[in-house]
Amino acid sequence: MALSEEEARLRRLARMKAWRASHAKEKREYQRAWNAAHRKEKQEYNRRWYASHGPVVGQECNGERARRYHVENKEKKNAASRAHYYANREKMMEQSRQWKLEHPEEWRAMSRDASRLRRARRRAVGWERIKAADIFERDGWRCQICGCETLREWEADNVWSPELDHIIPLARGGPHTRANTQLLCRRCNAHKAAKLPYKHTSWVENVERGRS
Repeated sequence: MALSEEEARLRRLARMKAWRASHAKEKREYQRAWNAAHRKEKQEYNRRWYASHGPVVGQECNGERARRYHVENKEKKNAASRAHYYANREKMMEQSRQWKLEHPEEWRAMSRDASRLRRARRRAVGWERIKAADIFERDGWRCQICGCETLREWEADNVWSPELDHIIPLARGGPHTRANTQLLCRRCNAHKAAKLPYKHTSWVENVERGRS
């Protein structure tokens, strides 16, 4: 007896579900290996896609739903996270150490971003999660005071290193937000410090004034 289209579809779905259940471990391992081998390609593809498509209504709804769930189930989620951490502590610490060794530049950037966020929270000013690299890309990797083109990576002893500056300093009550942050080269950031208001004079003018 021939099956109807709906019955055939349901049978296919049942077979697919059974196959996924029996090969779940292999699928996870394959996906992890593929993601690790194509990490940069995925990131670049996602950047291009979001740049060309802009915000997506469905994603905004999903994000709002996720935030609401987190607020309503905060204690439950925290308890589950703690239980998972203590059950897998050694494995997670080893994975973290290995990742830091393999990605030193990304680890340093993440540490600096987290440090800025902690400072803003301690001062009880407005804040949002910011990646310095996103602000640098927005500002075209140019210092917003002197206009010089900065390096693409931070170097401790280089005056052309890019640094994230708060236009209204945190010490003066400025928020840690995208609107209040900008890219400065290291020497302009050191010269500006927490001055408010800040009047810029070019380094050439400063040198000439010192000679006169």
